[in-house]
Order: sequence, then C-alpha cells, then structure tokens
Amino acid sequence: SKDVSYSFLDSEEIIARFVARDTLDLKTIEWLMTASQATADVLAVRRGRQVILEPEPGFALKKGDVVILKGSFEALKAISNVLGIELFAGKISKDSEYKEILGDLIQIRNTALVMVDLAYTSVLTKSEELAEKVVDLEDYVDRMLETFERKVLMSDPLPLDEKLALLHIAMASEGISDAALKMVQPLLAGLEPHDIIAEVLEETYERISVIEMDEEDEGKTLSELGYSKRGMTVLAIKRGDEWIVMPPYSGFKVRKGDILMVKYVSESEKYLDELEKEEDREEIIEDIQEEEWEEE
Repeated sequence: SKDVSYSFLDSEEIIARFVARDTLDLKTIEWLMTASQATADVLAVRRGRQVILEPEPGFALKKGDVVILKGSFEALKAISNVLGIELFAGKISKDSEYKEILGDLIQIRNTALVMVDLAYTSVLTKSEELAEKVVDLEDYVDRMLETFERKVLMSDPLPLDEKLALLHIAMASEGISDAALKMVQPLLAGLEPHDIIAEVLEETYERISVIEMDEEDEGKTLSELGYSKRGMTVLAIKRGDEWIVMPPYSGFKVRKGDILMVKYVSESEKYLDELEKEEDREEIIEDIQEEEWEEE
C-alpha cells in the first residue's frame, strides 16, 4: 500500500509523510531512527487537530499520527522499510509544461541552498576558492530566475494565483542566494574570518565539519560510504591543494588523505564522532585554515 508519499525527489533532501500504524504505537522517534539505522529530521507530527513541531527524540508516536520528515532518499527509504510500507512519489501534474516549470523552480531552490552551505564552508575554511564558487553560482541563479519568470508569465495553463506563488518562491530563493553572496564578500575583500565561526558551526542544528579518508575508504564512492543515510551530505572535498565542489555520489571515488567537508544534523553527531573524533576534526580544520589563508 502507498502509505508514504514524498516530494522534491530531485532535491538533495526530500520531504515525506506517513500515518503511524498499530506497530508504531508508543514507539519513540529515537527507536525509529535506531531501528532503521538512519537519520532524518522529523519536522512535525499532527495528532488530531494538534500539531507538534520538531518533536524530541523521546517523543512517543501513536496510531493515526501523521509524521512529516525531511532527509535523504536513502534515509527515508530505510525508515519506510522498518515501517513495512512503500515509499512513493506523489503525482503533481500530468502537464509537461508544469513539470518543466516545477523542475526549474527546484533547480533555483537547490542552487540557493547549496550556495549557503558553500558560503559557510568557505568562511569556516577561509577558502577564497570556495567563496568565488559562491559568486559564480549567484550569477547562475540570477540568470535562471530571469528565464524562470519569463516562462511562468507566458504559461497560459497556469492560473494567476499559481503564477504568483511560483514567482514568490523563486524570488525568495534568489534572496537566499544573495544572502550567501554577502557572507563571502568580506573574505573576498581580504578580511580574515574569526576563529569562533568554527565553534558556532559545531553547535547549530545543521552543522559543518570534516572527515579524513583512510585506507579503508580508498576507492569507495560517496554512495558506498553510506553517509547520506545517516543524515550527512558531502559538500566539498579537499584533495591536496584542489577543491572538488559537490562531487557526484555515484561516480566519484575517494582517496586516502581526502578531506570531506560534510553537513550534518545534530542527531548525526554521535555517528560523526565514530568516524572522526572531535579533537581530530578541530585540528584538521585549523590546518586547512592555515593553508588557505597563507595562499591568500
């Protein structure tokens, strides 16, 4: 039965919802994540007319609860397997023009979110190269938005209220890209980011840190490393003096000594500690900062 539906499949993260069955009654969110060996963000639980936002891991679910989660496809698939239900994509529209417009909107949104991640990473590592990548992407978003606006306005099948909604989301995403650009402008102007930024990015809900590859990781693809299932996204890889931004998960193979810049949620902290101890992560980040700032 189609009990779990998801949207934004082409996104880095997708949103899914399911209705809790008898087997999940009084089971906690923490139990669900442990049983599935996955990490996802439970955005909300609707219980009758009550909506619980960002419930704690110890929150006990009840039969009939509508649970809304955000995470990678791999994580949500693992959770749906534990629940014994199918993960499927909800139908949006049969209209090919509408699908194309929605695809463009997702691309604008995803690019803006990637820019924010790269901006934080560039400030954390003091990397001008990553900051310049943010500048390039901001220009790309501006050009995409111009094309998107024209396409939406010229679409006859779309009613006016839907056009306004699509344009509003697109312009909000463009605003996010502008904010990411502002984050890296001081770095590009030659101002050194304060070291406290590293501490801040270790304490927020979505965090950025590093993992160094060893002999056991040599030759594995990013998919084979299995980080996505545990709520971790590889943003960039430092290989010697080279930065590889948003490498493909299925084709890119890591090497010993590669340093992976990863974004993760706080629930993944324990898993990250198993891969790279906190003190080692701090030392790696400091080494990168010194290398990158010396190059400036």
